Amino acid sequence: MSETVFAPARERAREPSPVVPLMILVLGLAVATMWFVVLPTLEKPPPGRTCEVVFLTNGNTSCIEPPLPGMRAMPRNVKRSSR
Repeated sequence: MSETVFAPARERAREPSPVVPLMILVLGLAVATMWFVVLPTLEKPPPGRTCEVVFLTNGNTSCIEPPLPGMRAMPRNVKRSSR
């Protein structure tokens, strides 16, 4: 009688275990987390922008330095209508 109780257990032992694919999935997610989250935080940030590149009407480019903090904008000559 004990052989009939343990017979299904022996048949299940022959099937592949779902633990191996699950471990591969978990390890893959851990590697992806390291690649996309941790590595970018360790990299040096790119240098700041030193100038703004503008295209001139003749097709050339020119580098314009950004305004310094505290500089005021040039006043515009606005034509106001008189009433």
